[in-house]
Formats: sequence, structure tokens, C-alpha cells
Amino acid sequence: MIQLTRSGVVISNLAQYLEGIRVEFEQRHCVLLPGLLEAGLLKFVQREIESANFKQRTHGNIGVEFVMESNKALSLLYFLANNSRLLQVIQQVTGSAKIGSFAGRVYRVVPGCGHYDRWHDDLTGDRMVALSVNLSTEIYSGGVLQIRERRSKRIEQEIANVGFGDGVVFKLDKSLEHRITDIEGEIPKTAFAGWFQSRPDFVTLLAEHSTLAAGSRTTPGVGRNHAE
Repeated sequence: MIQLTRSGVVISNLAQYLEGIRVEFEQRHCVLLPGLLEAGLLKFVQREIESANFKQRTHGNIGVEFVMESNKALSLLYFLANNSRLLQVIQQVTGSAKIGSFAGRVYRVVPGCGHYDRWHDDLTGDRMVALSVNLSTEIYSGGVLQIRERRSKRIEQEIANVGFGDGVVFKLDKSLEHRITDIEGEIPKTAFAGWFQSRPDFVTLLAEHSTLAAGSRTTPGVGRNHAE
């Protein structure tokens, strides 16, 4: 089991666990990481999110969502997602080249607000692997991650990541596309999502994050394409 805590990354039964999820990722292009956020850490993040400011953001013709402005929760999530041990583990699991850093945002998709997500590949800049962590406080309906083969349009995998604090790591490749299905009912979906990328390294990313936070309170690393 891989778990992010305030004190760092905890991994149980490392060799056996990594072998199992490595095989799963290779076969399915994705892997579910149950309980990725430790329960106490998750509750703290959820409390901070509830008092946070969100702004609607349009990602070209790909999607529309609310994105959380910089705050303590986002800074903590950035720090934990860039833990050097986690970067090494993700590299081992996915077979990717050396990972320099993780960049992303906290987003919310709200039913009835015109939010949507269309098929895309996230292959912008130096992105290699995507991660999405469920930060919702209630179980939402819909919002299923779908991965399809680009040429045939055949859906390869579907994952409903509704476990609180669970994470999904999924492959980015020119042969694949992904999206999340529409949110149904009345409960919104909230997630921390982004990309493990070859560069910049975390020190450089942190400097960029600090500069942006001081100047405009926007989220670094969020481009036209976006992880789920």
C-alpha cells in the first residue's frame, strides 16, 4: 500500500506491492491506489477546500470546471505529491523515464453548471503520467474515468474513483485518449489532479508556484489539456 501522510510517503510490503501494481498498470494502462491520502490528512484537506475560493476555467474546447485558488491545502498536496520517494515509486510502477516533478490543481465539477470533459490525451509539454485523487466528501454519481484507444475509439478501461482519498494513476500516450463522464445527480466531484512530468525539477516548480501565488493566485501547471 502507498499512502501519503503529513510526515511523508509510507509504503507497506514494498517489493510485493510494487510488482502487483506494476503488472496491473502495464495491462490496464491505469492502477487504483486505495487510501492514497491518510484519513487525517484527507479530512484536513477537505476542510480547507470547503472554505476555499474556486473560479470557473475553460480548457479550450476540452472542458469546463471550477479550479481552486492557491491555499494551504494546495501547497500541502503539491509538497506531498513531489516527495522524492513517491516520484521514484511512480517511475517504477509505470516504467516511465525519470520524473522531475508533479504539477496539477484541485478542481470541482458541479452538476447543472455546464461543466463537461471531452476526449483528450494531456500530452502537452513534458507530461508522462497522470494522477487523480478523490477529495470529495460524498459519493458522487457519474464522473467515471474512461480510457480509449485513439484509432479504434474502443474503450479500454473505466474507473469510478469514488473512494475517499483514493488515487488513480493512468498512462499518457499518443495511442490513448481519456475523459470523465458527466456528473449526475446533485453531488459534485472534487479532485486533486495533474501530471508527473520529466521537467522541471521540484525546486524549479516550487519557485514558479511561489511566484504565481504571490502575483495572481492562479495554479501552476494547468494548461489547455487537463488530467481528471
